[in-house]
Amino acid sequence: SMAIATAAATAMFINSSGNVGIGTTSPSTRLHISTPSSNSQLTLERTGSATGKYQIYTNTNNLYINNVASNTFPLTILNSGNVGIGTTSPAANLHVFSTGNGEIEVQRSGGALINLQAQASKGIIGTDSNHELGLKTNGGVRMTILENGNVGIGTTSPAQKLHLQD
Repeated sequence: SMAIATAAATAMFINSSGNVGIGTTSPSTRLHISTPSSNSQLTLERTGSATGKYQIYTNTNNLYINNVASNTFPLTILNSGNVGIGTTSPAANLHVFSTGNGEIEVQRSGGALINLQAQASKGIIGTDSNHELGLKTNGGVRMTILENGNVGIGTTSPAQKLHLQD
């Protein structure tokens, strides 16, 4: 075992198995980082022409990935198992949040594509309290469900409960 120590505490420790501890003298994995109360547990940064900086940390058994440059959290995994994309408070097993048109896209090798998109309504100007759900395939909206329950197939503006348009 080898320790690199400061006057106050051991800053880095390597045990006989080759496990490295930062902030701990009992590393249980190849790299074990321990800190008592900081959201800066692990930082990944790239400098130069294509910069980027992310922090990965835990807090109350939740895992957060923080894009430091934009101060956003692209990915959160809560202790409950809920996963958030774009939110630190996922309310479901998978919760995708976007300030724009939130989309979930599934693509198979070879090009088959399904796109689920929640869009702000094109209705009342100045509010986004009305919403619609658009189901897209191959880049185009194929079915729309408005907040009032109207369903459109071949149209994004269904005028009745079921509106079919070629």
